[in-house]
Amino acid sequence: MSELYVTEDTTEEELLEYVRECVEDPVVEHTRQGKKIVWNFSSHDVVEEELNLSAKHCHDFVIPFQVTSTWAMMFTLLPERIRNAENLVWKPSEDTYYAYNQFYRKLSDERRNEFKNNLSKVVDNE
Repeated sequence: MSELYVTEDTTEEELLEYVRECVEDPVVEHTRQGKKIVWNFSSHDVVEEELNLSAKHCHDFVIPFQVTSTWAMMFTLLPERIRNAENLVWKPSEDTYYAYNQFYRKLSDERRNEFKNNLSKVVDNE
């Protein structure tokens, strides 16, 4: 898989190609609880022996891209299954991945839309 180094010269096509490659090449681990999938959008390779997915309750995980502004754009492009996946974050001090709540999944579409509409009203009044 190619790497994405974001600069002011990075093109939309480079971003789209990187996202496509990440989605098409997940890490798949078979556990007693079933198949678990990790979509890695970070520019670092997954340390598979440190995933310990069998101890985690979800089946779908995502490792976000490190550049927050770029990850925000990538997130809008993803299918719901990946958007709803639990976040995995590498903790170098402990040499392991931690799963963090995916708030997107927990917030209903109705509540999300209501909140965005209310924010739009605030922004439109500025």
